[in-house]
Amino acid sequence: MTPFPGRRNGIACLGALGAALLLLGAFPALGAPANHVAPAAHPTPSAALASAACAADRDTCAVEQATASLERHSSAAWVDLTNRSGTAPPERDYGRSMAWDPATGYVLLFGGDEDTGYANDTWAFENGSWTNLSPAHAPSGRDHGTLVWDPVDHYMLMFGGSGDGGAYNDTWKFANGDWTQIPTTSAPSARWSSSLVWDSADGYGLLFGGCAGEVVNDTWTYLSGVWTNVSPVHSPPPVGDASLVYDTATGQVVLFGGADWYGNLNPNTWVYHAGNWTELVGIPEPPARTMASAAYDPALGEEILFGGQGSTAVLDDTWAFSGSAWIELFPAVTPSARYFGEFAWNGANNSLLLFSGGGFDDTWAYYALNVTANATPTNGTAPLLVNLTSTISGAQGSVTVVWQLGNGTMANGTAVNATYTQPGLYFPTVEVTDGSGAYATAMVEVDVLAPVIVNAFADPTSGPAPLHVLFGAAISGGVTPYATTWTVGGSPITTSTNGSYVFSFTGIFALQLTVHDANGRTVVRSFAIVVSATRPPPLSVVVTGGPTTGEAPFNASFAVLEIGGVAPYEPVWSFGDGGEGQGAVAAHTFAAPGTYPVEVVVTDGAADTAAAFLNVTVLVPLTTGVSASVVNGTAPLKVTFTSMTSGGNGVSSVRWDLGDGAEGSGTTAVTTYATVGSYTATAVVTDALGGYAVASVTVDVVAATSGTHPVQHTNQTPVASSTNGVSAPEAGAIGAGIVGAIAVVAGLVLWRRRPSG
Repeated sequence: MTPFPGRRNGIACLGALGAALLLLGAFPALGAPANHVAPAAHPTPSAALASAACAADRDTCAVEQATASLERHSSAAWVDLTNRSGTAPPERDYGRSMAWDPATGYVLLFGGDEDTGYANDTWAFENGSWTNLSPAHAPSGRDHGTLVWDPVDHYMLMFGGSGDGGAYNDTWKFANGDWTQIPTTSAPSARWSSSLVWDSADGYGLLFGGCAGEVVNDTWTYLSGVWTNVSPVHSPPPVGDASLVYDTATGQVVLFGGADWYGNLNPNTWVYHAGNWTELVGIPEPPARTMASAAYDPALGEEILFGGQGSTAVLDDTWAFSGSAWIELFPAVTPSARYFGEFAWNGANNSLLLFSGGGFDDTWAYYALNVTANATPTNGTAPLLVNLTSTISGAQGSVTVVWQLGNGTMANGTAVNATYTQPGLYFPTVEVTDGSGAYATAMVEVDVLAPVIVNAFADPTSGPAPLHVLFGAAISGGVTPYATTWTVGGSPITTSTNGSYVFSFTGIFALQLTVHDANGRTVVRSFAIVVSATRPPPLSVVVTGGPTTGEAPFNASFAVLEIGGVAPYEPVWSFGDGGEGQGAVAAHTFAAPGTYPVEVVVTDGAADTAAAFLNVTVLVPLTTGVSASVVNGTAPLKVTFTSMTSGGNGVSSVRWDLGDGAEGSGTTAVTTYATVGSYTATAVVTDALGGYAVASVTVDVVAATSGTHPVQHTNQTPVASSTNGVSAPEAGAIGAGIVGAIAVVAGLVLWRRRPSG
């Protein structure tokens, strides 16, 4: 069977098998597209996300891109412009020659296949209406030509197509309202249903495939009148009527779909960059199709694909390509299912324009209603007055604008004011609905802070010259960091929060603090400093403390009294044993006996100094011990006790508790133990400072035995003493333990020396 050269002999660039499929009903009849039939397992957005995977050669995960794409399209919609656009061009069953012309600011449409034959009319869609431009010159009537804006030479570029004369390989430009053929020394073979885009990343026009007696898969570039066959190592399969779009976001040309000579559909996605084609493997893709409408939407940053001829039906689904994955969109309203709809970016109102195709004579726009929210200012201290404004683009018809202010109130309008009286983080949100029912929202953050609070002081604020003034501040609230400046009479003296200044002359001076927070809020605090001519008496100091004599370790406290001079005063102490201290009151512990000169030096606010001192005497600790003339014997037993004392500040008194109820005083004491028992005699020695030491000795009294003369042990002197660092009862207990041990030893000696019976 002979392949069909054009639209009048077949559908698109399908050959004999394609015509047979058409006759058998695999394709709907021309001019009567079937309704879109969803697959049995039509994926929901969540299912599409769950099945998405990252392509191995893509940097960004397809799942993340899919999520972002769905968010972007949440405010996108199709809108029927047919009844608004005035007189439209006759319907184009076939065409593919429509593109945005940035030089003129309108969408340009050329030719196509009308019911009356191949057309060569030129139309512009501008300001929502179609206009027949009727240029003086035009290419011959044709369909399936390609049209794209050439940003290098600044004209609309058109190549090829098919018409009454068969297939064409001529090159044309449209500029300044007229068509001119471009002479070329080389060009792709005559063809129709090829795909042409401008590859901005590589800087040339890129043409792929089409029908040239057969379906081909050659790749050509165009630049300034020169066509070049690229002959890449890898290429998509031979197809015509493929969707070819330059993706500005990724800098790649994206090809999807198309069909070969026999109607086999290409189900895969390919990308082109720098002379190479690469197939994207393992990504979510639309069902295979040919003759789909595809264009890049700069406002959404994605390629949008609509409809086309599927394997069993004409489609009306909408898809977005986000760099590494296709995402099916589910707008509430869509155009009727169709193939060969003309589809192009309309830069005049940031939307995609769809015209005709497959027997329809309608005009549609796919657009994203975009809104941004702005706040002035975005932060500040309460109460904060904020001007909220919204910027809306892409709206169709009238818009309704509602603000949720974030503080429980609402307002209407593109620009509103809100007052936030309480500190906190607020998120005013604008909600926009346009005349076609599209909805968009945007939010802005407003940080309302507590006011800048400055508590400042200056001390003293009056006195004779030279007057030493201390100053400082505690700052809170507002936005940190803070910038502080102290001035005297307008002249800066420091940028620190705290400081001091000496006023050397008499008069009244302005000491001022200026605080700026990071948000530009300014707070000022001022003090009037009055400096008089009367001088105080010269500085003198008196040091006091007590007692100044004690036993090591000795804890002493001292105080200084300043007389005259200029406040403030700064005392510095030296304790004579290497220790130092500061402040009006000082405490120190002297660890070793000796005599120590304690000195204090005071500096006043006028930098004058005065000193005073006193001596501290630290004594050896008071210790004592006792001895007994006899430590055991038979009753009645007379015992003489003697105390032996050292250290301390002399002996003031010695008190005895002899253990049998008798008491005594003085360095010796005598008692007679009349009955059998163990007795502890304790001496408590007190010195002139009130310190004390304690020592004890134990005497054992036994009954006399007939014929036996017990031995009496004398001069047993247990060492048991304490100083004023140990209490008398504690010392007695210690002494009793030691004497008891000695008494046991004495008992053992007595027992061993008794004659045998």
